[in-house]
Amino acid sequence: MTPQETVALVLAGGLSRRFAGPDKLLATLGGRPLAAHIAGTLGDMGFADRLAVVPQGFDARASIFADAGFRVIANPEPASGQGASLALGARAVADTPAAGMMVLLADMPFVRRPHLRRLLGRIGSAAVAVSVADGIRTPPVLFARQAFPMLGVLEGDTGARQVLDRVAPVVEVSMPPGSAVDVDTEADLAQAEPACR
Repeated sequence: MTPQETVALVLAGGLSRRFAGPDKLLATLGGRPLAAHIAGTLGDMGFADRLAVVPQGFDARASIFADAGFRVIANPEPASGQGASLALGARAVADTPAAGMMVLLADMPFVRRPHLRRLLGRIGSAAVAVSVADGIRTPPVLFARQAFPMLGVLEGDTGARQVLDRVAPVVEVSMPPGSAVDVDTEADLAQAEPACR
């Protein structure tokens, strides 16, 4: 699958309840807002479209993605969980001719382009190509179009895991060491800072 056949969807719709500061995705990491890292990574990969799901009213967060050329989807009920955010994005992608949808998280700053290209190159005729770090399946995940209807009806905080359990075949692609860092707390942010130097 090529980037030109694929829509990149960044989930940035959470309320960051585990983070003590005002807005986790605006917190500075390596001199830039946390959310700007994944936005920059996707910038010139040639995706057919780039979307970001952001809570309604989080204008500063939305601006990071809008300024980077993303279409922003406002989630009117961010407390409903990641599954609901993913469903919003999946329904928007289903309205395009895209053959695939790459789902990424805004709080994973060290995802790199070579890994995303490996996901694209490995999916072949599979329904899903999923990243694996330390034996655990994790975003980014590339879904073929056949999975879109199941993603579009997700609810609550179940996320895509239940879809992975219902489709086949699934291709697993190992992530490079250190690239699966997920910033949830201020301590996570502090631990991630040295990797940006």
